[in-house]
Amino acid sequence: MPIKIGVLGCSSAAKRLVIPAILKSKDFKLSGIASRSEVKASEFAGNFNTLPYTYDELLTSDVDAIYVSLPVGLHYQWGKKVLQSQKHLLMEKTFTETYNQAKELFELSDTNQLACMEALMYQYHPLQNQIAQLVSDIGKIKHIETFFGFPHFDNKEDIRYFKELGGGAILDCLVYPLSFVFRFLGENYCDYKPSIYYDKETEVDERGYIQIEYPTATANISYGFGHSYRNEATIWGENGILKINRVFTRPDTCEIPIEFWKDGLCKKIKTQSSNHFVDMLKAFSDNIEALKNDSQSTLVRAKFIDKLTKR
Repeated sequence: MPIKIGVLGCSSAAKRLVIPAILKSKDFKLSGIASRSEVKASEFAGNFNTLPYTYDELLTSDVDAIYVSLPVGLHYQWGKKVLQSQKHLLMEKTFTETYNQAKELFELSDTNQLACMEALMYQYHPLQNQIAQLVSDIGKIKHIETFFGFPHFDNKEDIRYFKELGGGAILDCLVYPLSFVFRFLGENYCDYKPSIYYDKETEVDERGYIQIEYPTATANISYGFGHSYRNEATIWGENGILKINRVFTRPDTCEIPIEFWKDGLCKKIKTQSSNHFVDMLKAFSDNIEALKNDSQSTLVRAKFIDKLTKR
């Protein structure tokens, strides 16, 4: 029987990407959409043939799980309320503003025997396991280069430009390349050197560049707003190089191949198309069935981001 899920927040990402994935999922049934605005809740609910709610009404409804799609600055507050309402929690990335907030939410989910997961969808695409399998063919990793950036948003009222709502590039898009580096080089880095650029008017960080040092490898991460669009990763090993385009956000019809470079020659390796939002929902369903959470990797990233924002 499908798990009844509600959506808390009427964001663009929810409308364009996550709600359509819920409707495609065999594991979930969309059972309500909540907004602060009655009009917006009714409009969204009407578009997706479900029930409109206020935030508090959704928390006391009969849904089993809630996807929180609010600005990062509101994640802790409403994530806590979801878990206190005995609902499984799927939290939009980035999970929370601080490490302590993230730790508290995962501890609460454990206490209440609830699944709790960050909605970092790209991790669940088959492409990521394919990359992991190919890494063994390039020998020991010496360097990883990742890029995830895009132009400024036309709408200057976008929540990502408001510091009080958790705006800025660190809390919006760093989590993608950072999670990729940690997956392949691990969590035990020696040091890191960041360069962070702030917008003088909004006071939010708009872009950044980080070098992370490991005992036998390095990683460079470039991310943020105000760039030409770039979404790729290169893994440089002892015996070869992997280059992957559209590595973090990949349309469900995308079949851009992985490039395997060795001795100056390039072999293009086919990739499987998939909807990584549906893939993510399957992982969330599995976590609900097992009554577990994916806390470890999320907390490692939260601790790094915490140090970066306070540095």
